[in-house]
This record gives sequence, C-alpha cells and structure tokens, in this order.
Amino acid sequence: MILKHLISSAIFCTRVGYVPHLASNGKDALQLLAEIRMDAILLDLMMPEMDGFEVLARIKKYPAWSEIPVFIVTTKDLAEAEMKLLKREARALFGKEGSWKADLLAEVHKAVGDSKLAKSAGQS
Repeated sequence: MILKHLISSAIFCTRVGYVPHLASNGKDALQLLAEIRMDAILLDLMMPEMDGFEVLARIKKYPAWSEIPVFIVTTKDLAEAEMKLLKREARALFGKEGSWKADLLAEVHKAVGDSKLAKSAGQS
C-alpha cells in the first residue's frame, strides 16, 4: 500500500509541474531534507519507523527546515490535541477524501509562490 501511495503521489506532483522527492518513512524523509532543499513538504502522519508527528517536530526544530511549508495529508482520525498541534505547526491539513488534491495543489502553489517572492525580495 505504501508503494502504491508513493507512486500515486509522484504522478500527481509531476503532472502539475513539481519535481517530487519521495520517502517511504519518516527517517528517509529527514535524510532527503538533509540532502535536498525543498520548496514544500507533503507529509503523511502514518508512516513506518517514524510517524509524521515526529517528522514535523524535527522539521520545526531545525532552523534550515523550519520555514519550509508543511502540508499534512492523512486519513488518521485526529484527537483534539493533535488537531491543535497540526493547525499551529503545519501550513494546512487535508483529509484524503473528496477534492483534497485540488485544494492541496492550490495551497502549495500559493505557498511556493509566496516563498519565491519573499526570496526575490531578500526576505528569507
């Protein structure tokens, strides 16, 4: 199931003009971040080895990564405390139902565009 989800995500990102870098677990995601500068992060909460909550916490602790917009995409039923944490730490939260891909794409375009404008103005 993880492989199917990764392939689907890669195809979606590529079709809309982004270059995806895929990780099958949280540890691999952090390793990718150490190697490649990302414009945005799509993060699932339910991953093997290290869940998305831990990945998000580590991203936010590391100054070079903390300003990268993180978009949570999950099917997990969230407790109230988890929801509050994600609303505070992530750029946006999406469930995997309905038109989430279109909504996610709009938010990513906005965040990446905002980020590039700030960089060109010398604000980052």
